[in-house]
Amino acid sequence: MSLVELIVAMAVSALLLGVIAAIFGQGLAAQAQQASRNTATAQLNAVSAYLNESIRNSTTARVSESGSRLDLTVVNEAGTAYECRAWKISGETLWYSSGTTAPAFATTWAKLAQQLVDPAGGAGSVGFSNSGSAVSYLLNVKPGDIEVTIRDGGYPGAKSTLGGTTC
Repeated sequence: MSLVELIVAMAVSALLLGVIAAIFGQGLAAQAQQASRNTATAQLNAVSAYLNESIRNSTTARVSESGSRLDLTVVNEAGTAYECRAWKISGETLWYSSGTTAPAFATTWAKLAQQLVDPAGGAGSVGFSNSGSAVSYLLNVKPGDIEVTIRDGGYPGAKSTLGGTTC
């Protein structure tokens, strides 16, 4: 084997290793992006499921004029008392609180979702709205280059004969 053959073999090997490294790097980047999308989707699905369950089991719903806050009066599972549940979008964060009275917004609320932004496609503004008795919401999370949007809602459907103070 001559020196020229050895140099050619090393050059071909280096070229092949470079191509393999580039393909491997692209695979890792795609995997990281998919993991980010899966996390954002799971986060919004959990929030949406809880919002929908709360809306269906509520007797009343109020949406703030700005569309950044939703307050629901929910009958508890036992049907014996009211629970006040509130969601508030502040900055890029969706907050949640519940209790026996309508809660004032405070940083002691639980964070449910972060990196909320208005959809790039012009699908509307992130937040809550009501039309008649229907409550709807649009949540859009954008971690990095990906965007995950959920638009859903429902009607407060609980009937209650509890009486007493509501939210």
